[in-house]
Amino acid sequence: MKAHPTSLCPYFWAVVARLVVCLLGAAIPIALVVLYVVAWINHPAETAVDTAVIAGGGVSLVAAIALSEWSDRRRQRRLYGPTVIREPNVFTSFVKAKKERVCPRIELVD
Repeated sequence: MKAHPTSLCPYFWAVVARLVVCLLGAAIPIALVVLYVVAWINHPAETAVDTAVIAGGGVSLVAAIALSEWSDRRRQRRLYGPTVIREPNVFTSFVKAKKERVCPRIELVD
């Protein structure tokens, strides 16, 4: 079972990431439709072939990136295993204190 975050920052960045994905998800298809219409007006016969080549290239690029990310995560898990908890030093204590000011911790009370 995955533990809940103990800071507000993961929640904030999750919302920001979802907003960016939604904006890109809406902007990219609109831009592609506009480009397709412009290309069809200029060269209608070549537009279908160009669209198929671009779409095929895009799908293969996304598949390659997804496969690469998946294999990297799998390799990291195999190489490094579970993370080791180290004793804090002065620098990490300073960074954690600064982060605590920006991202307050959430205390869960049963």
